[in-house]
Amino acid sequence: MRRSPLAIELAPTYTEGKRGLEAMMDGWGWLWGAFMMLLFWGRLAAMIVFAVRAFGGTSRKSSREAIDAETILETRFARGEISREESEERKRVLESRAA
Repeated sequence: MRRSPLAIELAPTYTEGKRGLEAMMDGWGWLWGAFMMLLFWGRLAAMIVFAVRAFGGTSRKSSREAIDAETILETRFARGEISREESEERKRVLESRAA
């Protein structure tokens, strides 16, 4: 079977030294490529995290939860669901958690 001249030129040759893909991936080239890929994906992930934190609002709700809990406690006391002693005891617990 006769090969065309183009096929002979494009076929990898191992006798002429390192050429093309063989030279590119030999030695430390693969390590450099892996490092650059990790750097790219790391930067992309960091940018996404930064954008979510910057534009997504705050994630700390402890002060807001304490205010909400105190409001709920006062409302339950006003309705008569809990006694004054129970209300004061729970307020002390909430204050100790906030400090």
